[in-house]
Amino acid sequence: MLMHWVIGCVRPRANANPTVSTAAGLTAAAIKRSGVIAPGDGANCESDAPIGLWPAAMRRSRDNRANPPLCSTMSQSAEQTVPPIQINAVFERRAVLRPADACWQPSPLPGVERWMFDRVGGEVARATSLVRYAPGSRFERHVHGGGEEILVLDGVFSDDKGDYSAGTYLRNPPGSAHAPFSREGCLLFVKLRQFAVDDIQPVRIDTRAEPWRQGLVPGLSVMPLHEHNGISTALVRWAPETQFSAHAHPGGEEILVIDGVFRDEFGNYPAGSWLRSPRWSRHAPFTGPEGALIYVKVGHLGAELIGG
Repeated sequence: MLMHWVIGCVRPRANANPTVSTAAGLTAAAIKRSGVIAPGDGANCESDAPIGLWPAAMRRSRDNRANPPLCSTMSQSAEQTVPPIQINAVFERRAVLRPADACWQPSPLPGVERWMFDRVGGEVARATSLVRYAPGSRFERHVHGGGEEILVLDGVFSDDKGDYSAGTYLRNPPGSAHAPFSREGCLLFVKLRQFAVDDIQPVRIDTRAEPWRQGLVPGLSVMPLHEHNGISTALVRWAPETQFSAHAHPGGEEILVIDGVFRDEFGNYPAGSWLRSPRWSRHAPFTGPEGALIYVKVGHLGAELIGG
């Protein structure tokens, strides 16, 4: 569980209401902040600065024509659907993807492309992906029978319920429906069909307004996003030259590196990297001079989820 990393500043959530305002974009300079919340100082539990997501150098052109899909062997026309496929579908194995591995392919609707990190199934699948919308692109209204989790990394994502700027974290529970689109274009981290049957609470979090909590070691700050039946999701901010002790993850661990360079004894993972470590895996993570900002989920591998 992520919460064992956190000390002090544990208070009721400020975002109990699922409706949030996300009117402004986030600055790239804010990403580089590495300040740590002082333990025991209640005032410092408040958000000390907005966070930025996805460094400018990683952002794609907002015009799909200027940046066509990189994975021609998997490309499909807008009229086709994804056949049943398996990508990183053996969850007992470690999986690592870095920006150089990027493999974008079109979705069934024009202007929406996906880089699939893991996938089990066809167009309806248990899936983890980066999804990018060209300006003006949209999906038809549809139901998420297994739920949908979204972290907005760049641009503004919208649906019939509102507009969500970079830094917004969303959970649309099983059975929810929406008609998503983007006026200006956006980049999303999306997980589908990875909800427990009884995880039915919608979540809307503007991470720019959420407090950071002190981690167990100096230089580590944690922003919890969601917790349900032992599955925890958070943003974790690592100051430069921070070391965390070796530890195991009984329920596995999944990381998206949003900024900086995340490291452990197995390698270095620059911004844009995704890694999934199996149940009971161990590592001793740390950062170098760049520091890092990461999305982390633990406890979900082997759990009873709708998508298996």
